[in-house]
Amino acid sequence: MEAFQMQDDGKGIYFRNLNRIPPEEELAEVLKRLQVAGCQVGSCKAAGLEDIYQCRLDGREFDLLFAGEEAFLYVPNEDDAEHIMAIFE
Repeated sequence: MEAFQMQDDGKGIYFRNLNRIPPEEELAEVLKRLQVAGCQVGSCKAAGLEDIYQCRLDGREFDLLFAGEEAFLYVPNEDDAEHIMAIFE
């Protein structure tokens, strides 16, 4: 799994599913890496077609979203995205 950001989207962190694992396994891998990095991950909240996990790491808050086909992170403060991206390097 490889994390990346789109050029015009400094608040989103997306994942390339290089091994073509099922979406649920991708979500589990993202959750595992966040937890190993010391991230506090809240319980899943269903919001329409997406599941949302509120996360906190070193005082930074962001969301893990799972839309059934993919998992991605939404980081409200673009300055925090680099710190969170480092988890997936």
